[in-house]
Amino acid sequence: MTEFDDIESVSDLQQLVEEISIIQTPSAQVDKLMQIFRSSMSDEEVIVLDILLTGSRTEIRELEDCLWELLGLEDVTESLISLHDEFMDGVVTNDLLTEALAHVNKLLDVRKPEEAEHIIDNWLEILNLEWQTVD
Repeated sequence: MTEFDDIESVSDLQQLVEEISIIQTPSAQVDKLMQIFRSSMSDEEVIVLDILLTGSRTEIRELEDCLWELLGLEDVTESLISLHDEFMDGVVTNDLLTEALAHVNKLLDVRKPEEAEHIIDNWLEILNLEWQTVD
């Protein structure tokens, strides 16, 4: 399990996300961000991050019951492509990414659906607040 606070590149992540939000065509920055994800995170962490940031409420909610089965079936390459697209759209803020990374760690640490449910409830509340500020 990666402790994201200890990743040497956290400031790089934040700087890249900031650049992505202001640059017209941020493909080089998004590519670099994906490289950081790939080198600093496990496949499972990337997959869960993808679901948290790009999944529908239903897909996120399904993590409660099928997180452990899902991780063995998902393809990390597909998750990286999905994350790439999400960051290219410029919808992920530094605060949202920081919260998502924290929730990835929490979800991968739990072993019971009931524990995952509380974490997912919290994440969906954060998304609701984020979506309200965008609307």
